[in-house]
Order: sequence, then structure tokens, then C-alpha cells
Amino acid sequence: MSVVDSEAVFSSRCAKVGLSQGAIDTLRAKGWGTHANFAFSTAVIPGQGDDSVFVRDVITAVLGDADHASAAALRRLHFESYTLTAAELKRQTENTESDVPRKLPPAEVSGRIDALQTKILPLRIEDSLEPSHAVVNLVCQCVEDQRVRYLELSRVTTRNQEVNSLKEVPSLRMLQPDRSGMLKAVASPDALRTRVDTELEVFQALRRRGIAYELGGYMSFSAHETLVCFLIRELQKEPLPGFSRVNLTQVQAADRECHVQLARLTRAGFSTPGPGKLPLDDHLATVLQMASIHWILMPTRLAGKSAQPTAEDHESAGEETGPRKRKKKKKKPVKETDVPPPPPPPEGQPERKKLRGVMPQGLRGGVPRSCVVFFVGELPNGPSLLLQSFSLPNLSDVAGRRVRLANQLYMFAAQAAASDFMDICASRNAFPAQEVVSEAFGVAAAVGRQPQGQSFQVGPSEFGSTCTMRVPVSVSVPEVIDGHAPWPLQGLPLGSRLLNSRTMNGEGGEEGVREVKFGIFRTPDFFLREALKMRHPFDEPSTSDMGNIRAMQVVLERGVEGTKKLRQKTLDYYRRRELELRADEEALKATMDPQVREVMTARGFRLIGSLPPSGQFPKKLKPAVLDESQLKATARWSKHLVEASCKKASPDLDVARAVWAETLEQVEKSWMKGPFSWAEIEEKYNGCWIPSKRFGVAQADKVRSVDDLSEFLINSAVTETEKITLEGIDHIVSLARFFLGATTAGVSTFRLPASDGHWVTGNLHSDWRGGKARLLRGRALDLKAAYKQLARHPKDGWVSIVAVLNPDSGEVSYFEAVALPFGAVSAVTGFNRSLHGRLPKVLGLLGWKIAQGAKALPFDRVFNMLGATISFERAAKGDVLVKNKPGRLEAIEEVVMQCVSEGRCDRKRLLSIKGKLLFAAGHVFGRCAQLATQLISHRGNDRHPGREHTDDLLKAMRFALETLKSGGPRCVGAWSQQPPVLVFTDGACEQEGNLVTHGALLFDPVTGRKEVFGDHVPKCLVERWKGGGKRQVIFFAEIFPVVVAKATWKDVVQGRRVLFFLDNEGARFTFIRSYSAQVNATDLLMISARLDVQSRALGWYSRVPSKSNPSDAASRLEFGSYTDCKRVDPSYEALLPEGK
Repeated sequence: MSVVDSEAVFSSRCAKVGLSQGAIDTLRAKGWGTHANFAFSTAVIPGQGDDSVFVRDVITAVLGDADHASAAALRRLHFESYTLTAAELKRQTENTESDVPRKLPPAEVSGRIDALQTKILPLRIEDSLEPSHAVVNLVCQCVEDQRVRYLELSRVTTRNQEVNSLKEVPSLRMLQPDRSGMLKAVASPDALRTRVDTELEVFQALRRRGIAYELGGYMSFSAHETLVCFLIRELQKEPLPGFSRVNLTQVQAADRECHVQLARLTRAGFSTPGPGKLPLDDHLATVLQMASIHWILMPTRLAGKSAQPTAEDHESAGEETGPRKRKKKKKKPVKETDVPPPPPPPEGQPERKKLRGVMPQGLRGGVPRSCVVFFVGELPNGPSLLLQSFSLPNLSDVAGRRVRLANQLYMFAAQAAASDFMDICASRNAFPAQEVVSEAFGVAAAVGRQPQGQSFQVGPSEFGSTCTMRVPVSVSVPEVIDGHAPWPLQGLPLGSRLLNSRTMNGEGGEEGVREVKFGIFRTPDFFLREALKMRHPFDEPSTSDMGNIRAMQVVLERGVEGTKKLRQKTLDYYRRRELELRADEEALKATMDPQVREVMTARGFRLIGSLPPSGQFPKKLKPAVLDESQLKATARWSKHLVEASCKKASPDLDVARAVWAETLEQVEKSWMKGPFSWAEIEEKYNGCWIPSKRFGVAQADKVRSVDDLSEFLINSAVTETEKITLEGIDHIVSLARFFLGATTAGVSTFRLPASDGHWVTGNLHSDWRGGKARLLRGRALDLKAAYKQLARHPKDGWVSIVAVLNPDSGEVSYFEAVALPFGAVSAVTGFNRSLHGRLPKVLGLLGWKIAQGAKALPFDRVFNMLGATISFERAAKGDVLVKNKPGRLEAIEEVVMQCVSEGRCDRKRLLSIKGKLLFAAGHVFGRCAQLATQLISHRGNDRHPGREHTDDLLKAMRFALETLKSGGPRCVGAWSQQPPVLVFTDGACEQEGNLVTHGALLFDPVTGRKEVFGDHVPKCLVERWKGGGKRQVIFFAEIFPVVVAKATWKDVVQGRRVLFFLDNEGARFTFIRSYSAQVNATDLLMISARLDVQSRALGWYSRVPSKSNPSDAASRLEFGSYTDCKRVDPSYEALLPEGK
């Protein structure tokens, strides 16, 4: 507590300035019992404004007469209170970690000691139990900062030490920088310490610290005594036979760990404790149950003969106590001749190696080994980590407690490190690693998009097999096996790569051995054979599709009438349930908050706090940055800043009028309440409320109102527990193509792929035969004011205040949102949880309102959704068309051409163009716009971009726009079992860049076409790549053959799925991102994007190791191994500069 908040300090000061006790009592009665409260007793600032207000509101109210003799003393007290409060606020905003703790006033310390003394009698706070004022000040600083800091026991000095200590050089100062970087002289830190060498000294220091904790408002003395008793009890406990007693070092380590865990539990600041408690009281009880604390205090095993178990130990363990001799086995020394030769590479799965659990040394002897079972193995559903723990009923209290804590420790270790443990086991071939495909990956892949940042490998793995062997420690193990590898590594294939190694020490003076593991690459031919077994990710359904795949199965098997009957039966069931529950629903509505009942027929959704998981979406924790108490603390300044922010965000009067009109319309529909004045909101919420400004975004046909709940940190106080995955156009297109590919004309069965690699098959109903299954229709449902059909929780009224500018009066009015505001993070979560997976008629039963009239369109072959047009006009041929809505590209072209004509583009327009390009290209061929958007992101932040950068931006934007316009709609073909075309590429750069070659190999499994090319990279391109002094151009040499392959085999890949294999990761990710900072690479990527649009091929870029790359020889112009391939000439059309 600071000086300005201390009642004792204020009362003492009142007496010193000459105020009577009656005047002091009057100040307290009015709530002005501290300097901070008295400073704001009136709106008058000392020395400024009309003095008559101070005379009326303070002097007359306290003293009864404006001419009272103590009026000057009261003025002086008010001036001091205001000055001290202003200084304290400045200190709080400018304090640093290096600032010394504030000193608690002596009067305040004395008052707190007297209050505590009455609570802990007969203990006396004196001599060795009275903490020094410096310790109390440190604790108060921790409370003020709301941070837990560990106070070492040696620093918990007594008041007697503090009084008797004298500095050798009182004038000693040290230089220290402040917040502005200026050096200032500060007092050197106090080096006073107390002794904590004996158990008594430690006990006294702990108890002295407990007194300091309560004096500083940190932790109550009674709660701290629980910690003290626990530590001293463990310190004095008799150990088990063969173990040593807990020492002081362990006690202090456990004490430190307690504070570390307290800091973790209070990371977001101190919460308001219950009555009679301090901030850390409740957390301490939780910490003392943690296994990490008890683990530190476990007795250590004695070394030497004293550590041997006695007969009593054997009896307690149920073992025989008779003499028993153990024969020592002689181990043969490891010789070079005894090292087994390397095993042959396995044909299928990699070798498996047994693993076994090991009991930690600290638990041996202290915990019965039979109490913990640790198992790693292969289960029917895949490799798993099992950890089974149980307790024995006949154990003593001490042993039972050790078993319980040991089990807690093991369970914690399993939950915290299970994934890491599985990775370690997979790396040692205990079982093969399994890659899990995310839902986003599956959906994107299903519509022909390769997600960025995804490391999932499509194609054969890096190594065909691995080999683990043991070699003498003296053998030098190379990273890569070459022709000079030492024995016994000479049996490994050339090029094998070292994955890991570990040294195993010998016993009894024997020489240790080294266990090494090598990865063995596939040969190029074997890699090609493995790649032929791959399916394009475009034809692999994701796990999220399986519910719809099963629904397709029902539709295709039951036919039209069967499906209608099934759906009608299901709908009738829910209608009956609605009638049965109607009375209960009305009773529930009667108990609702009136505001909620006006908006919806279900409970409201919280705007802040933790959103518990619903089970409908993948779990993903995103903790709040602020808790509710911290958010409330910001209300004192946010409510004063919103008006200026609101006016600044509304420069366009027409947009502001549209926002104001929409707000009044929402009031009429009971979605909002108001308008209110600032004073009315202030009175309703007692000064604790946080506003959000409302601003307008001009769209094509309307102005959308947005509530900014992020500006004043409301959205930062939300803890999300799930990741909301929205099903958009990609989901619709993905499901449509699977349905189209399930059957063809002339067949009586259907076949759909399953996410587990199997098939979903059945007999096709007669209603769908003859190609009728491909006559798809679609439509989009539009919810009427979707977010406004859900109410916010009544508890969150103080954060639902919306500030709206009235453009006619220029004043800001305030409204209270009853429905979910558009701009709240929790609104997105609540809306999607309420709507997830609901059908139109089911939505009606649940109370949702669907837009009617012009937006309620019937099913049709062409329909609009999310700014795009989906067409089933060519569904009979197995194609789904996706294109932008009319007018979208024309609007982008207008802005781009304006920038081109002006020769510049400001940041605001750049960001606008970027968003529109991404949205437009996202529906068709996204990579053609990726170049422009990436350039905008990387170069749009330049304050003064150069002419070259501006030209690059304008060129990329024109290219994206022209490609989008000429490319037409995106055609997504039906799912099929047709294997993809395989293209392997490689580049070579030798002789310091003077010899640059490239090559590629194509194999079409459908036609059996197998072709190869290899050539020198044209010199004009190499010279351009070397511009700026570059000597190595391998990056360009790896990109170039991919573009050449697309141009050379454009007829082969027309409309096909293609897997491109590259052995250079930089080049591969360049194609995935469709961006490179290198200007020359940008030109190649533009050509590549144009070729993709022209051929409409769906490419996927996978990795092939250099040792396994079938095109490696072609890139070096060595064609002797391609006897079964036709050699073709590469096509450089549109790749070379004009005139070359």
C-alpha cells in the first residue's frame, strides 16, 4: 500500500497540519480518509479554477464555516494530497524493474504490526520475529506489482539488524540508467544478510517472513504457517533405512519451488481474495499438493554399505531373509571381431526395437516397484504409450503417500511428454512414425490447393530403410557413407546418412561401444516404383468429409423416395420433441433476463471470460491476455478516449449517417438500447464500463457496421478453447466432386473413397442410374441478421456499450448491445456453435430466422455464396465451375489501372487491392495472385519505395488481374481413381556457376508415356541470374526445369493431377508459396502461374532425396540409364527474352 492509500498516514498528517479530531472524523465520514480520496474530493485543481467551488464543497462541508480558522490548514492538506497522488501515479507509470522498493510509512507499519499482534498472541512480534522494514517494503512492492518474487531466507533480516547496521561509506552511490536512458546516481543496494545455517535459524527466518508477508498484504500469517510446518516436518522426519534425512538445501529448494509455482498460478496478476484472506492464501493450498514439491523433499539414498537393505527391509517386502549369494557373470570384452555385420535392409516396414521403462534412481528403494507399470507397445489402433498406476491397500501412511505422489509424477510425465516420447520411439524404430493430416490440409488438398506451411509428405518417405548397428568407440563414424568408410561400415550402401548415435559404456573396465543408426536411401528406380503407388491429395477425402461420405452412401442406396422418407421421419421426431418440450421451454423463458428474452429463446453468450469447449470443433487453447479484474482496471481511461476515437474513425459523413441510421433501426428491433449519454452509462455501471466504437465499412451495395471490441482490449479478455473451422466454398466443391465421381453412366454400383484408405461401396438405386446422379442442384441459405439472433449474457452489460457518432449533431451517443455485437471474438464462437450442422427446417425448430424474399432462392444449377458463383452446368461431364461474381474483377481493375496511371500506390490502396485480389483469386487460381499479394506484404511497408519496387508491384498486380480475367472460371473435376502424372526435376550448377544444366523426367501411368529431357540452361538466363555478382545460381537452376517441364509437357498434363518431385527444399517451397524475393525467380513464377492457368493442371510439389531422384542423371546430361525413356527436346517458348 502506498502513502496515498494509507488511512494512518492521512490521519497523522491531518493532526500535524492542525486539524481538530472533529474535522478528521468528518473527513472520514465523507469517505475522504486517505490522501488519494481527498485529492479528488472536488473537481477543482489546487491553484486553478474557481476557488468558490472548493470553499462550498470542502471547507464549508467539513469545517462548517468558510472563514474557519483551520481553512488554511485544510487547503494545505488538499494541496499535499493532490501533489502526492499525482506523484504516485507518475511513479506507477514510469517505474522500472531496477527501481528500489517504495518505503511503507512508519505509521502504517506500526498500525499493521499492532493489528497482527492481536491475531497471533501469545507469539510476540519482537527481536528475532520482527522483520526489518526493508523486508516489509520488498513484500509491499511485490503486491503493488502483482508479481510473485522469491525472497531468499538470508535476506529476511530482523528489525534489530536493520537498526544496528551502519554503512561503511554512507555517501556511496552508483550510476544507473533510467527509462529515458539518462544516467542517475542511486543508492547502492543493501547487502544486509541474516544467518540461516541451523534448523533454528531457518525456522525463525521462515516465521519472520510469514509476518512480513501479512504486513505487506501478500499472504496471511496462518497460511504461511502451513508452509512452515510442512517444511519443518519434512526436515525432522526420520528417514527409511538406507536413506539420508532431508537437509536444509532440500528445504530451501522446495521453498523456492513453492514460489515458482505460485508465480505460475498468478501469472495474470493477483485475484481478489475472499473475506479475511490475502491474494496467495488459496493458491498455497494447491501448491502444497503438487508432486514437484514432494519430489524435492524425498530422502536420498545413502552411498556405501549403509545403503544395503537390512533384513527388516526384506521382510517388509515379503522376501526371504536367509543368506543368499549372487554369482557374478563374467562378460566377454567387446572385440572388433565380435561386432556383428550390418543387417540387410528390410523389405517392408523398418526394423523394430524393444524398449523398456527404467525406474528413476530417486524412486528406487523409496517406492515399491510393483506400484507403477510403464508400457510401450503396438496396439490394434496403432502405437501407444500406456502408463498404469495403482496403490497397494496395506501400505503404511508414509509408503502410501510416496506411492500416490510417484503415480502423480508418472501420470504428469505421460500427459506432458507423450507426443515427444512417441517421436523418440519412432526415431529409434520402436514403431513407425505416423503422420496425422489436419482437417485444413485435407480440405485444401481436396480442391487442388497445396496449403502453405504444411510439412506433411505426399509421396515416399525420405529413407527406404534404416540400419542400426554397434561399432567400437575408437571407430570414426562419418556423416555420410562414402568409398572410404571404415570397417565395419563398409557394408552399408554408399550415400547412407547418419541419423543418430549414442555411446554405451562398458562395465568392469570393458571398452564401450557406439550404437549408430543410418538411413538408407532408395535407388531412383525403386523410388519411382513407390511413387506410382501414390494417390494425388486431390483424391483423398479428409476425416471431416466422412460424415458427408456416409450421407452420400445413404442417398445413393435409398433413392429419392427412400431419402425423403428418412429425412421426414427424422424431422417428425424432432417436431414431436418440440411439442413435448414446449411447456418446459416457456417455463425456461419466464426465468430469463428480460433483455435476453427479447432477442432469443436460449441463454446468452458471454463476451469475455473462458468459453468452455462444445465438442463440435477441434480443441485449441488460446488463453486470454487479461482477466476480468485487469480489464475493469482499464475502464478508468478507456471510457474517456472513445469519443475521440469514434470521431476519427468516421471521416465520411455519408458512411457515418448510414451507421447512425442502422443503429437506430437496431434499437427499434430491441437488439440495442439507447441512446444514452455518457453520464447515464456512468451512473448505471457505477463508473466501471468499457465502450467500443462503431464504424462503417463501405461495401458494394451497403454500409456494414462494425463494433471494434479490440481497441479497448475486450477481445483480449476471452479464453478460447476450440478452433472454429468454417466450411466455405472449398467444402462445397469438395463434396460435390466426390458425389460426381461416385458413379458413371451405365453402372449399377457406386464407389467412394474413405479417409482410412478403404472404400465405401454399394448398389446404386435405380433413381440415380443413367447419369442422373450427376444432375446436381444447389442453393445458399442466408440467415436474417445472423449475429443479432443471439443474445449476449446479462453479466457482460458493462462491456457491451457501443459508442456511435451522430453526424448531424457531431456528438457521440452510447448504446447498450443486447444481441451479440459484430466485432466480438466470442460472437464468432457462439454463432458457429449454435449453427454448426443444422438443416433449414431444423433451424426453424430451434428458433432461427432465415431470410426470405429475394434471398430465398430455389435450388438451381448455378448459385452464389460467399462472393463466388458455383455452377453445376457441366456436372454431367464431371466438372464443377467456380468463378467470381460479376463485377468483382472489374472493380479491382479500376483501382489497379488508377495506380498504374498515377505511377504510384499508397499504403491504404495497396492493402485494399491485396484483400480484393486474395478474395478473388481464392475462388479460382490463387497462385496467380500470390505474387502480387506477397510483394505488397513485403514491400508495401516501405515509407519511400524506390522506382524499381513500385514498378515490380504494379507489374505483379497487372499480371494477376490479366491472368484472372483470361483464366476464366476454375474447373474442378470429379473424383476419380486415375493416377497422377509424375514429373521429376533437377538442376546442376558446377565449375563455380560456369556449367549450369537441368533435366526432368515424366511418367504417365495411364498411357505408359515415359519421357526425359536434359540440356544446358541458356546463357542469357544464367547471365541474368548472376546479376549483382552472384556466383552460385543453383536456386534458379532448380526452379527453371519445373517451368520448362510445364511448357514441354503442357499437352500431357492438360486437366490432369500432377505430382512434381524436387530435391531442393528452397525451390519446392517457392512453388508452394508462389513467391520469391529474387526478381529473376519472380519472372519464372509468373510464367509458371500462367502455364498452370492455361493447362488447368492441378500440381502438387513433393520432396525427393537427391540420391533417389530419377532426374539427377538427366540434369548432368547423362542419359545412359534411361533406356526405357524417350528423349525429347525441352521447350523454351515464352521463357527466353525477346530476340534470344
